[in-house]
Amino acid sequence: METSIAKIAKHELLNTRICDLPLQINGLLEGCIKKLDRELTKKGLRFRPDYYFGESWGCVNKTISIEIPFFMATAELRHIERKYSERECENKRGLLRTLRHEYGHALNYAFELYREKEWRRLFGDFEQKYHELYMANPFSKRYVKYLEDYYAQKHPDEDWAETFAVWLDPGSNWRELYQRTPAMRKLAYVREVVHAIRYQVHKVDRIGRDEPFEEVDTTIAEYYGIDPEVIFKEKLSEYLEDLRRIFVPAVRSGRRIKASQFIRRCTPVIVSKVGEWIAGSNRHTIRKYLRRLEAISRHYDLRLSQREMLEKLVELTTLVNFYVMDEIHGLSS
Repeated sequence: METSIAKIAKHELLNTRICDLPLQINGLLEGCIKKLDRELTKKGLRFRPDYYFGESWGCVNKTISIEIPFFMATAELRHIERKYSERECENKRGLLRTLRHEYGHALNYAFELYREKEWRRLFGDFEQKYHELYMANPFSKRYVKYLEDYYAQKHPDEDWAETFAVWLDPGSNWRELYQRTPAMRKLAYVREVVHAIRYQVHKVDRIGRDEPFEEVDTTIAEYYGIDPEVIFKEKLSEYLEDLRRIFVPAVRSGRRIKASQFIRRCTPVIVSKVGEWIAGSNRHTIRKYLRRLEAISRHYDLRLSQREMLEKLVELTTLVNFYVMDEIHGLSS
């Protein structure tokens, strides 16, 4: 049971703006970055990326900047993330896997490997359109599997990052696992590239910090949609009614995927589209509504079928667009 002091500390943390958090790379995160550094040094790679705290994992396109979610900074923030989000915070093993993957992106950009003819032949056209929704083939031998959702099949850049991570991971056993498969040629190429660029200074040192935590002026409670007075009393029925027009209850769903997982997966593309459509909007506001809808969908176990995903993406984007428009007009009236 929480003590009174612990409850007060938790209340204060939830009501702290994210931009005011004293975030530093230490503890579990620092240990994992040091472990990654040792792996890179062993391979002769001198390049080190620019790390910063933001809202999610990522490497800003064609820069050496790796974004780390702010909630990975401390045990208290990781606990809040686990409690109020369906995502499972990475443990040491998961964190290292994500760091290896993101470093793969940064290395690609730092040496502009995506311009190389052999890179394009093996992985594809780096400039092709990036699809948030993609149909993966779990039986394909052309790709490695490292992160969830067969991420290597999403885009050539992700294919490279996943292949690099598998090659770098000392516990991946890739020589045996991928022998006599098309993915082995990609792994061999990673080895060849690293041998060629090791000990070199990178070509590109462009820093690109996309929405660092210092710009996120919402409180942690607002970020996770923890606002019982507004959401779960006055607004719950409205949100739930809207969601039930798009998704169906689990008892009627048969073999369907969770709406909460679908919302989380579609968040990047919805944030981008709504941000383009509505002048005066910001991505933090859009994410706030998506997190509310995700939480309610999870609580009521709403579902959809895989063949409906594109249709439901359009409906969900339209709904969030309406919410954001309504808020902007309400604030300006």
